[in-house]
Amino acid sequence: MKVKLDTPIYIENGRDVLLPAREQLGYDSQVFIACDDEIVARALASYINDEFNLDKAVTDEAFNAALDAALNTKDHRVKRCNLSVAIYNHGGCYVAQMGSSRVLQVRPEEQEIVYDSRSQVLDIYSSKAKVEQIGDLQAGDYLLLTTAEMIDYRAIKRILSNPDKDDEQKMSLIADALKTAKTTANVTPAAILNHIDEVEGRRRSFSAPGAKTMKYLLYLVIAAVLAGAAYYLIKNNPFAGMGGDDGDKIDTASMITTKAPTDVDLVVTTEQAPDTVDTTATELTPEQIEAKKQKEAADKAKAEKEKADRERRENAQIYNEIKVEPSRDVKPEAPAPEPVHHEVPVTGVEPTN
Repeated sequence: MKVKLDTPIYIENGRDVLLPAREQLGYDSQVFIACDDEIVARALASYINDEFNLDKAVTDEAFNAALDAALNTKDHRVKRCNLSVAIYNHGGCYVAQMGSSRVLQVRPEEQEIVYDSRSQVLDIYSSKAKVEQIGDLQAGDYLLLTTAEMIDYRAIKRILSNPDKDDEQKMSLIADALKTAKTTANVTPAAILNHIDEVEGRRRSFSAPGAKTMKYLLYLVIAAVLAGAAYYLIKNNPFAGMGGDDGDKIDTASMITTKAPTDVDLVVTTEQAPDTVDTTATELTPEQIEAKKQKEAADKAKAEKEKADRERRENAQIYNEIKVEPSRDVKPEAPAPEPVHHEVPVTGVEPTN
């Protein structure tokens, strides 16, 4: 990984040491140190420049050896000091922090702190400093080294993420923010600001919106789509009339119910649903409107004809089932009287003997 930096910007306090010095800065500077002990800082910088191959990744063993040598410099042996280091190498950026100092990596496009040395846990068995090989480097990232730990990191994040300020203006605002913090020597912290310009040929873009901004825009678009869909469903409910609570089955093509009345078992009736207002008529051409009206009239006539035929069939069926019986109110006719025969008595004089 090859990293190209903009010109580093310094905040000096007259006591802490920032390396390389301003007059020694070059376009290819790769090692940056902020420390409150000048002897340790210069010894460490010299060891790294002489012994490290920055075309390869820096190892913890190599850095621990360099730090031990710097802390045990002849005639100036110290156990600890306030130190922050950034070494740009093939593996990315190797950072180290010891004592009351801090290293921050800010990604302005996402308005986030990508790395904070204060969140690192010191491994007391392997190193005197908190160390990390940062492989997640992007063009546009900032790396800030300070000689104080208790700083307003949220304010620094906001300042470095401000797209309306250049690096000089941002560093001036950071200097004001650092005035509220103090080093162990009770002075305003010193700081170095690195701005990554290019990572392996990928130059930063000033016009493209940040990833966080794009994320918010995507959320807004999704919310707008969902709101539009909800509004459409409310205004044009496709499920309206699909059936009531009683389970009626509705023919959505003709809107005619096929459920029989409950008081007739064998008779099925159909009723034409009331005409609905066609809200799409204004979107049709005159020819389409006329054709639609003709089709609706034909469908209505067909339905009425089917209804009349059905009623005729039902009436015929009912008529055939009726049996004609004599009326109980009519009295039966009396049988004709039989003729009466009268015997005519025979009258006369009996003969005399």
